[in-house]
Amino acid sequence: SGDQIKVKLTTCKIGEIFRFMILLNRGKLTVSVNGKKVDVEFKNSYWKRQNFYYKCGNYLQNNEGDDHSIVQFYDLQLIHI
Repeated sequence: SGDQIKVKLTTCKIGEIFRFMILLNRGKLTVSVNGKKVDVEFKNSYWKRQNFYYKCGNYLQNNEGDDHSIVQFYDLQLIHI
C-alpha cells in the first residue's frame, strides 16, 4: 500500500550468515542487519496500542515450479521489555 516504508539495508549472498535485530519500543521500530540500522516511528496512534508478535522462518512466495528454500538459525534471542 502507499503507507509502506521499504528500506534496503544490505544484500546477502546465498549461504552467507548475517545478523539481524528487530526492536519495537513505544511506537518506534528499529531494524538492523549486519550493523546497518533504520528507525521508523509509527505515525498512526492505533499501532502504538497494539500487541505484536514475531514469527521466525522463511515464507517462500513462489508456489510455481520446483522452488524450495532452506533456513537455519544459529542463535535466536527473544527479549520482552
